[in-house]
Amino acid sequence: MAEKKKQHYVPQFYLKMFSNNSKFYLYNVESKENIGLYSYKDQCYKTYFYGKDKIWENKLQDLEAKWSEVFLKILDNNYSNVDLLREFAIFQYARTECFKSRLTQTTSLQLKEFVKSQLAHDGITIGDEKIKEVTDKKAEELINPSRSLDMIEKFKSIISDLSFLKVHYNTNKKIISCDNPVLMINPYLPPHVGLGMIGLIIIFPMSPSNLGVFYDGKVYSKYKKQNVLISNNQSEVNHINSLIYANSDEIIFSINPFDKIILCDSNAKLRAKNKLHNNVQTLGPENNKLIITQQPTIYHNFNFSFAKIDFEFAQINRDYRDSVPRMFDEGFRKKLYDRYQEWFVNMAFKDFNIDKEKYKKGYEDYYNLMIKYWDN
Repeated sequence: MAEKKKQHYVPQFYLKMFSNNSKFYLYNVESKENIGLYSYKDQCYKTYFYGKDKIWENKLQDLEAKWSEVFLKILDNNYSNVDLLREFAIFQYARTECFKSRLTQTTSLQLKEFVKSQLAHDGITIGDEKIKEVTDKKAEELINPSRSLDMIEKFKSIISDLSFLKVHYNTNKKIISCDNPVLMINPYLPPHVGLGMIGLIIIFPMSPSNLGVFYDGKVYSKYKKQNVLISNNQSEVNHINSLIYANSDEIIFSINPFDKIILCDSNAKLRAKNKLHNNVQTLGPENNKLIITQQPTIYHNFNFSFAKIDFEFAQINRDYRDSVPRMFDEGFRKKLYDRYQEWFVNMAFKDFNIDKEKYKKGYEDYYNLMIKYWDN
C-alpha cells in the first residue's frame, strides 16, 4: 500500500474527540441512514485528496500535531495558544470535500455567467447546457484542495483580529459534528460572511460539550473579557446541532446515539434549503452583467447567547447596514460617506418616492458608527 495514500480532510484527532473506544455514532444525511457505531478512522478521507506529491499531506501532518495539543489545552482551560486554534479553524474550513465541491460549483456558475455575458455582447447564441458542460469541466480543472490550502495559507491573517470564546455546555444534550465542521455566520449582516467583514462569527464543535467561537468582538462585546462561557441552555445545543446538520456534506457523527430532535424533518429541510441556495448572483442586462459571489453560510433564524449584538450596532436599522471590512479601507469609507450626501441621494432616487431625510440620517448614523469601529 502506498504511504499516505489515505488522506483525511477532517483530521483523525478531531474525529476522535467525538468517539468512545475508537467508535462514534454515524448518520448519513444524504441517504438518511442511521448507521450506528462505526470506527472514526474510516471516515472523512479520500485517496490522494491533496495530491500524490504529498506536499500538503506532510504539512498537515505537522500542523495537526500542534492543533491536537492546543485542543487538549483549551479544553483544559489553558488559552495561551489560541492562535493555533485560529489556524486550525481557517485551514479546516478550506480543506474539506464539501468546500471543494462548493467552490467548484461557484466557479462554474461564475464562468457560466461570464461566458453568457460575453456571448450576448458578441451576438452569439449557444445553449445553456453546452455552456454548463464547458464551464463545469474548466472549474474541475481549476479547483483542487491543495490550491485552496495555498490560498487560505496566504489569507489566514485576515481573522487574526477575531476574539475567542469557548462555550461549555453543561447539559445532558451533547454537541454533534460532521464532515464539514467549521461554519461561518453573521447575525449582524446576514448573509455576508466574508472573512474580512464586520460581524463575522466562526463556530466549530471542539468536543461533545464544547463549542469554539471566533467572533468580531467590536460587534458582540458581551463576553470579550472572558475565555469561557458556561451554559446550561439545552435549547441552544439543539440550535447548534441544527447548524452542524445543515452544514454537513454527507455525514454527521456523535458520541451518543442520535435522537429525534437531531434527525427531525426541520433540520433536513434547513440543510436542503442551504444546499440549494445559489451564492452567485447577477445584476444588469445579459450582455453587461455584474457578477456577485457570496461566501457560503447557513441561513437560519436562531439566536445565540454568544452572538448578542451590542446596542449601538443593533439600533442601526438593517436597511442602512452595509457589509464593511473590519480593517479600515478608504474606498469603503468614501462609499459610506457618499451614501448620505445630497447629490448621491438625488441621483440614486430621482425616480423613487422615498423619505430622503430618513435615508440620509440612517446612513449618516451608520457612517459615524463605522468610523468609531475602525478607530477602536
